Amino acid sequence: MMISLLFSFVLILSHTLSIFAIVMPNEYITKQTCTNAAKMDPKINYTFCLQALNSDPKSQSASLTDLGLISINLVKNNATNTLSLINRLIGDKTTSNKEKAALEDCSELFTDSIDEINEIVIDYSKKRFDDVYTKVSGVMTDADSCEEGFKDVGIPSVLTKQNDFVTGLGAVTLSIVHMVQQHTH
Repeated sequence: MMISLLFSFVLILSHTLSIFAIVMPNEYITKQTCTNAAKMDPKINYTFCLQALNSDPKSQSASLTDLGLISINLVKNNATNTLSLINRLIGDKTTSNKEKAALEDCSELFTDSIDEINEIVIDYSKKRFDDVYTKVSGVMTDADSCEEGFKDVGIPSVLTKQNDFVTGLGAVTLSIVHMVQQHTH
């Protein structure tokens, strides 16, 4: 009877611990990844990082490597949404000629960025981290160049929020890729 009770206790305890092992580490990985990213790059906001990664339900069961791919896909999704907005604004009759000129430049930049991001996914899966760094940095530069295009024609940008988001996600991606690279060596 005592052995049966002890066995039941050990079985319940091991089941409880296995639940924590499944749930806690992944939540911990996301939080720790964002903590490390914010420490590595002072421009990365911990809360932004955590909210961005947690916006993808797959992050709840993700490894560090998975978080890298999730962050790349977040950059892609946001760049794609930004391009859609740009194209809508270009077609809007209330958009001024100066805005259209800046938006057309942004459209080219974001079209190129989306092509780059498709390559980034392949490079990441093949662990070509130097290529990932270069291309993610290029996507971030394209968003910054889009923003500058509005300043160049002397008008406020209508895409500041979107450009900042793509740049912020790019910074998170670079940090995560760096962590993944450190763990693969």
